[in-house]
Amino acid sequence: MIIHDKDCFLLDLDGTLLDLKFDHKFWFEHVVLCFSQKEKIEFEDAKNTLSELYKNERGTLKWYCTDYWSEKLGLDLKRITETYMNDIQDFEGTHAFLANLQSMKKTIIIVSNAHRDTINIKLTKTKLWGYFDDVISSHDFGYPKEDINFWINLEKNLLFEKTQSVLIDDNIDALKRASEFGIKDIIGVTKPDSTRANLIINDFPTVSNISELIIN
Repeated sequence: MIIHDKDCFLLDLDGTLLDLKFDHKFWFEHVVLCFSQKEKIEFEDAKNTLSELYKNERGTLKWYCTDYWSEKLGLDLKRITETYMNDIQDFEGTHAFLANLQSMKKTIIIVSNAHRDTINIKLTKTKLWGYFDDVISSHDFGYPKEDINFWINLEKNLLFEKTQSVLIDDNIDALKRASEFGIKDIIGVTKPDSTRANLIINDFPTVSNISELIIN
């Protein structure tokens, strides 16, 4: 897997640099608890209700939009994120990997479906801000990474060279859209949540942790 001759690294945030266990716990425990308390219903009833709502929006920009869910559920999602921000963790090896790229003068860009409020909280908590040349949220363009229009807009705004770029992400649909768009060097992350089983990604080279890509 020869990627270090490339100039630009497009990196997902949650599940690639950060442990996705926070997000799973956030949406299916913390938000559920707050919703059950607000609606004065049992936790399991709240969980069933929210699971159905999540299912209806999965893969759309709304699924990733804390503003949308704050209004939909009548909750302050930014405040809830800040309340539990101590649970946000980067993967072991994340800082080392980014420092490795930085030492080689690579362009390092976050491409995330997360809302900018969430990105800001997470990068501040994990002290990752200093590594990136740019941070892109899908909300900037109005399309999630699962939509090829995200990649079209990304190229228009960043003017990056597809043949000199690497994408690393755990989102299989995002990987496929990026490939259709023309990014050739794509790597899937199979262990986005340290508490769950590995993903099966057959169409692209994979790593379980990005530290596997560090050049010594």
